[in-house]
Amino acid sequence: MQNITIDGNVGKEGQVKQVRDQSVFSFSVAVKQGWGDNTKTNWYRVNVWGKRAETLSQMVGKGSKVVVVGELTIGDWEGKPQYDIRANEVVLMSGGQRPAQPQQSSQPSYDDEDTSIPF
Repeated sequence: MQNITIDGNVGKEGQVKQVRDQSVFSFSVAVKQGWGDNTKTNWYRVNVWGKRAETLSQMVGKGSKVVVVGELTIGDWEGKPQYDIRANEVVLMSGGQRPAQPQQSSQPSYDDEDTSIPF
């Protein structure tokens, strides 16, 4: 098992699905790497299982700043690496676009970084 901790912004609204009588909340997180002209964005697909999935789906939205700790799996999709994290812990650092939380105008937007994201 390979554990990872990432710190980034949620790229788009997540989805809650039912899998074998359990809820799964899936969302993508953009993590910037480098600086200046050498900046690169890596995308991670995060899955949260169980009761935490329902709770987090109400709090985590597009643009939310999160720290995720979990098990990393690296796959391949159309010749590109695909990073999946089964989250053990998700910490919400700032609000996204949920009505009950303030919008953080200083947060960068990752919408237009890479349109070929597989998730």
